[in-house]
Amino acid sequence: MRKPDLSMQTTDGKASASYNRHSQCNKTFGVALVVSVLFVFVSANGFERASARPSDAVAQNVESTMSAPDASGAIARTEATDAEEVIGERWRGYTYQELMVPMRDGVRLRTHVLMPKNTDRPTPIMFSRSPYGWIRVGGQLGGSGDLYTKTGMQDALIQDEYIFVLQDERGRYGSEGAFELVRPFYSKSAEGGVDDTTDTYDTIAWAIANLKGHNGRVGLTGTSYRGWHAMVGLIDPHPAVKAAAPSATMSEGFFGDDFYHNGALQLAFGLQFLARAIDGYPDDEKEGNAFANRPMGLDGYDFFLRAGSLKGLAPFLPKHRPATEAILANDTYNEFYQKRALRRYLRRPVTVPTLHIAGWYDGEDNRGPLEYYHVMEAFDENDQNMIVAGPWYHGAWRFEKAESFGPLSFGSETGTFFTEKVWAPFFRHHLKDAPEPNIPEALLFDTGVNKWRRFDEWPISGSKKIKLFLHQDGRAAFTEAPEETASDAFDAYVSDPANPVPYYPRPNLDDWQKDYMVQDQRFALRRPDVLVYATSPLEEDLLLCGRATAKLFASTEGTDTDWVVKLIDQYPETHDDKALRGFQRLIQGEIFRAKFRNSFSEPTPVAPGKVEAYSIDLLERCHTVKKGHRLVIHVQSTWFPLFDRNPNVFTKISEADADDFTAVENRIYRSSAHPSHIELTILP
Repeated sequence: MRKPDLSMQTTDGKASASYNRHSQCNKTFGVALVVSVLFVFVSANGFERASARPSDAVAQNVESTMSAPDASGAIARTEATDAEEVIGERWRGYTYQELMVPMRDGVRLRTHVLMPKNTDRPTPIMFSRSPYGWIRVGGQLGGSGDLYTKTGMQDALIQDEYIFVLQDERGRYGSEGAFELVRPFYSKSAEGGVDDTTDTYDTIAWAIANLKGHNGRVGLTGTSYRGWHAMVGLIDPHPAVKAAAPSATMSEGFFGDDFYHNGALQLAFGLQFLARAIDGYPDDEKEGNAFANRPMGLDGYDFFLRAGSLKGLAPFLPKHRPATEAILANDTYNEFYQKRALRRYLRRPVTVPTLHIAGWYDGEDNRGPLEYYHVMEAFDENDQNMIVAGPWYHGAWRFEKAESFGPLSFGSETGTFFTEKVWAPFFRHHLKDAPEPNIPEALLFDTGVNKWRRFDEWPISGSKKIKLFLHQDGRAAFTEAPEETASDAFDAYVSDPANPVPYYPRPNLDDWQKDYMVQDQRFALRRPDVLVYATSPLEEDLLLCGRATAKLFASTEGTDTDWVVKLIDQYPETHDDKALRGFQRLIQGEIFRAKFRNSFSEPTPVAPGKVEAYSIDLLERCHTVKKGHRLVIHVQSTWFPLFDRNPNVFTKISEADADDFTAVENRIYRSSAHPSHIELTILP
């Protein structure tokens, strides 16, 4: 199989922390968890790794070991109970049991086991871990209750009857130990170190040794943060793991997912996620605090602007906010993120069939699934690594038929198709010996013509790069670079942090609108601080299928600023659907903080007025721009409150005061010497 260009993975630099696992013997409430230590050092891409796998696992008496109180004082439920009585009707036909499972260092993790009652054959295990809390039972410390909704486990798997082993990670909702946000991977210098990889391995070893009725096979699944846990289980997978389908998987959080995008803070969603879902608000901090509740009930744009700065948001954040403070403090690609860079540890032979699931309209974790697919593909010698990308917001296929999103119709039930024809059959085949589903290497939904496209590789042989140049008078063209000019030609605008460009039509009646990617972008055309370039109507269909990269030549009066580029499909005024006449449909968009132009780890100030080159990764898409449509480019310097405002001054933005923000003139150059353009990948 042809291997892809790995340029996407070079942002972490050459240095890497090494990784290993150490097993040790522990006794938990008088019962020994015996693990043997096996150090197998391998070298892959210059990274030393050590692996510690418990050989004969755990011979403990479940009843006596697991009946001890957990860290919250709740008593683990060790007697099997009808699951529908505990959770609800969707779990009819299962029993429920709650256990405290010991890890190699003695810490016990709250684990939920659901067993099908009437199966007459050995059953695979489906394993998933979460930081959000799986269940609420009586007076026990509960959490968000993932098992009550499709957030945690989809109906298709429940109906197919698996043994579900679902775990609350360390320090969360009754599990012992200390919680760490996207727990870092420990290095080989940390004797007896534990992380999410060792906890995953130990729990699977425990399940294989102690649960009855399984067939010796385990599947890994999960979405978002849970998807990250599923990916972690692939670094050094337990031999019983035979399939994995991580969905909307978060990355380490700096380059393009939950927390930062190329150094710019995901303000509305990122802080909401940290404050509400991770740090959490006690009840007495919620009343009268708009940010603690959803919906906020007010214009999110106005709320964040009135705060004045990130420091001004402090009264609205939880008083106890270690995760929030950690992300605000770590605003460069430093050791904090480098230790969490999962992609580094995936650079080893692929041994588990893996189905990566991405959503083209995922405003939370769009980069992660694409990035992890490409990292693993470079080490996939047996065609076990696959990617599916559908027209979904964050995990939409789990919740709905997904035949439309906002004003856009997809012409079919894309979520139903994926669940019934791809996802569930993938697990049935690898875990239950069902017939092999016809899943290609890359199954990509073309959002321009509403059809699934099948490819045997990704990137695709035969694709080519073309350049869309910016010209004067708001023109954009493929066939010509800008002409020589007497002086270096540019377009200028004043970017004022006191009047930032909104990311969503106002009033934005919440902090975070998941449908912002399908909004008509014409709301931004009235802005003097948005440059707009458009092609003539296309004379034939143009299939964009692969990566897009904005190559800007730009200058600023400040010592820092942001560059935002949006690639848009503009529908003709004669379109059959009146609601879509002239509609500007966002294909791809991204932000880049100028001080990171040379290094994400060591930002440097921009020289005022100096023309600098910026390369902005717009990620990958599969979208046909149809004949008669135009390609449109928006360039701006604020995208608010999707991302925090740049004061246009080189500083640590989380420590800036409201009066540190200043308006500056920014310029985009379009000459033969500085030909700003977007590089597109197309299929002829």
